[in-house]
Amino acid sequence: RRVKKYTGIAASICAAFFFGTTAAIGKLTYAHGSNPIMLTVLRGAFALPVLFVILKWLNIPLKVEKKDLRTLLIVGLLSAPAPLSLYTSFKYLTVGAGTVLQFIFPVIVALVSAAIYKQKLNSYTIAALILSMLGVSLFYDGSTSASISGFLYSMITAVSYSIYILGVGHTRLKHIHFFKIAFY
Repeated sequence: RRVKKYTGIAASICAAFFFGTTAAIGKLTYAHGSNPIMLTVLRGAFALPVLFVILKWLNIPLKVEKKDLRTLLIVGLLSAPAPLSLYTSFKYLTVGAGTVLQFIFPVIVALVSAAIYKQKLNSYTIAALILSMLGVSLFYDGSTSASISGFLYSMITAVSYSIYILGVGHTRLKHIHFFKIAFY
C-alpha cells in the first residue's frame, strides 16, 4: 500500500513535469519545422503510453461505464482546443505571457460556478481572483496586433480549460480517477 501511494505521487509529479515542460520546449521546435497541430498531436501520442503504464501500475481499470462515456466524450471534445490554442498563442506571444494569460481560467470557473451552480464566493476567493487578474494583466501588452492574436488564443485556452474543470467537477466524471480522464 505504501509503495502504491508513493508511486501515485511520483506518477503525478512525472505527469505534471511532462505536460508542464511541453510549452517551453514546444516553442523551440517551431524553428525546426514544427507547428501547434504537430505539437498537440505529439504531446498526446507521447503521453498515452506513459498514462497507460501509470494506470496499469496503479491497478486502475481502463474500462469506462457506458453512462460516463457520453459525458467524457462531450467534455473531451469541448476542452480539446485547450492545448492547440495554447501552442498557437506561442506563435504570437512569448511562452511565459501565453501561459500566464491562460490562467484567467480560475476566474471563469469561479464565475460560472457561482452563476450556474450557485456556489458562494467568499471574500478570500474574491480577493484571490482579483489579485490573480491583476497579476495576469501585468503580462499583457496590447500594443501590437500579434499580441492581440496571441491574447485571443490564450483566452480560447482559458475557456476550453474551464470547460474541462467544470465538466470534471460538476458531472459524474468527478468520480473517475484523474489519470483515466487524462488518458481518454
